[in-house]
Amino acid sequence: MKKTLLLFLSVAVWQVSNAQFTADNLVVVKATSPYTNPTSYKNVGSVSLVELNTSTTNQTGTEIAIPDFLVGQSSSTLTNGLLKLSSDKKYLTVYGYNTASLPTDAAAGNLAPSTNQRTLVLVDENKAISKFDIPKNADEKVIHSATQVRSAIAFNKSTNVYGVYLGGGSNTGTYCGVQYIELNTATNAITLPVPITDLNTSSLGIFNNQLYSTTGVAPKLPDNPPGPNRFNQIGVGLPNTSSNVTDLTSIMTNIELPGDFVFFGTNLLYIADETASTGGIYKFYFDGTNWVAKGKVDSGITGDLLFRGLTGRIEDGKVTLYGVTSLSKKNSIVKIVDATAANATIANGTTGVTLSTLATAGNNISFRGISFTPGSTITLPVSLNNFTAKVINGNVALNWSTASEKENKSFHILRSTDGVNFSKIGEVAGKNNTSSITQYSFIDYSPATGTNYYKLQQIDFNGESQLFGPVSAKTGLNTAANISITAANGSVKVSINTALPETANFTITDIAGRIILSKRIALTKGDNDIVLDSKLKNNAIYVLNINGVNINESFKFKN
Repeated sequence: MKKTLLLFLSVAVWQVSNAQFTADNLVVVKATSPYTNPTSYKNVGSVSLVELNTSTTNQTGTEIAIPDFLVGQSSSTLTNGLLKLSSDKKYLTVYGYNTASLPTDAAAGNLAPSTNQRTLVLVDENKAISKFDIPKNADEKVIHSATQVRSAIAFNKSTNVYGVYLGGGSNTGTYCGVQYIELNTATNAITLPVPITDLNTSSLGIFNNQLYSTTGVAPKLPDNPPGPNRFNQIGVGLPNTSSNVTDLTSIMTNIELPGDFVFFGTNLLYIADETASTGGIYKFYFDGTNWVAKGKVDSGITGDLLFRGLTGRIEDGKVTLYGVTSLSKKNSIVKIVDATAANATIANGTTGVTLSTLATAGNNISFRGISFTPGSTITLPVSLNNFTAKVINGNVALNWSTASEKENKSFHILRSTDGVNFSKIGEVAGKNNTSSITQYSFIDYSPATGTNYYKLQQIDFNGESQLFGPVSAKTGLNTAANISITAANGSVKVSINTALPETANFTITDIAGRIILSKRIALTKGDNDIVLDSKLKNNAIYVLNINGVNINESFKFKN
């Protein structure tokens, strides 16, 4: 039997100081070279986290070091050291190397040793730093062996348990690309890595409960569009087993070296790109049918125009982005505010678009990943976690949840019998502004016979809207040829012909789903006449459910 769970007793934990991160600030990965111990490590940088506020220009910030932790610091390792905030906003994650995990030939550029384990760092709101060496996989292979490590992102599964995706370079075998582990922050237990895809990966992101990735290594195609797999959907939702990759590169224009990316709802996307001469932060808008390019901005900094790292949220009702420029050293943190409409095209100098430089790295220093501090309020347009439809007692129960909401007035519930023509059947009030998970439900008490399709139309207070779905549910509220029912004087007569003898449950509910009667009845082969004396109210609507081994039928009737 393969061992699936390891307990790391040697997990290194540091409490850096008694001071906490300040919620709603920024955190930036700072890499400094040359590394001094040993002095031969000239292509790696020691790592610290710099906390910045979101408004002051040309600041230095406050800094905490991550002891004995390294990321690549050369022109070929610029996508190392990306920084992510977990889904519950409790932990920062960064992926790299322990001091001991690099061989002595790191001076020659060997950041891809095949025998040394890679390292995941978690940092909480109290600035407590935990380092986890990633175990070998079930085949005893070192994860991301002979290639680079770049990005890690965590999502909360249950109390103290997190799923973590680890992204890095590709290679032959099942130990590169995107790997998945589960980590218990209370016990330090960690599962063996599971390969999700061998796709060469730069940045990982989770939006609307879906995993996405970028990569920027394959050359452009001959007619100059981006090469394949620049931007990808990985699996469906948050996969924990090997999954297919959906190449979304077709939505991109001119992007060659994408890094971080931020979704705002389901119709607005920004991608950082460091392609020479054409890079910047690109804007894309979904018009209901296609993703449409809506321009780009560069940093405005001479000699350092392009971007690699990116995070963002809604601030004061405006899209606000924070980007890391792409120089290997002496690069900058830039704030970009896009106050234009979602479908408006942007460029440097566009009215409503402003840029300001918050910090610039010094000599031998480079900024890498960027995120908000743990505990921050990250408000995005309505971000849907899930949307389901299920038949219950002849009714259709719709359930959905949001990860965050911005100026959300309400949800209109739309229904269709053909999947094309939808009409409104109800409305549920929204929560206006929240960054917490919110659960919603709606019951359709009058579904049509057969397949019903449902969409959610989310309405903002300013009248703008977006659609989610469709989902579908098939109801059986019809009279099959071998079953008939007659309701009168408070009783129900059921005539049923069965091909085989069996025992079935007969349940009557009212239109709200309350059980009026429930009986288990033995049926003989052939004709059966059953009287259910349930003292039903006159002119009221009820649902009869018959459930057995060979029978699963529902009937709506009026007494």
